[in-house]
Amino acid sequence: MRVLVVDDDARVAETIASALSFAKGPDERPYEVTTCQDADRAIDLLNREYFDAVITDMRLGPRGDEGLDVVQRLAGKSTTTIVLTAYSSVSNCVAAMRAGAWDYVEKREPDCLERLLASLREAYRYRAAHPDAGRVDPDAKWVHEHLGELMESYAGELVAVRHGKVLDHDKAYGTLVERVREKHPIAQPMIVSIPDMKVEAVE
Repeated sequence: MRVLVVDDDARVAETIASALSFAKGPDERPYEVTTCQDADRAIDLLNREYFDAVITDMRLGPRGDEGLDVVQRLAGKSTTTIVLTAYSSVSNCVAAMRAGAWDYVEKREPDCLERLLASLREAYRYRAAHPDAGRVDPDAKWVHEHLGELMESYAGELVAVRHGKVLDHDKAYGTLVERVREKHPIAQPMIVSIPDMKVEAVE
């Protein structure tokens, strides 16, 4: 699985790349990781090469929103795009999802790297199960459209969604997956992190 990591902090990009290098991809093969530090370089690489997933910082470039440019360039394509950011806010989350991000992961989450790997596995599983589908999962679209309601009920939690319904929720990914498998053995829900609207990072 080929992954492009985009972050203007080289140390962050290398940390993510290192974490991926020590983990096997969902296809049981090592991740092939490329890193870069700006949106223009990322878009150039994406025009020339294919990546299964792109992990991009939200705040890139002088405007501070060029990470969204990367997401928007990939909208409608099969590439999974995950926004990784230290700036946790409702507006940022909504902007990323509207731009077409598959997921939004906060750098300050204690299990940030675990969440990132889980999101990649979930995206891969969906692609494998729906090879002819476009980038947008119907449940992902439902989550985007009902994000405000979900934030009111499940702020700071992970929710398992299938066919526009919340099957279960929990703060721990492993606990949620295990419980959903017990309750719904044949369902393949989308698991997404719901931001806490009361928490907003201040830099």
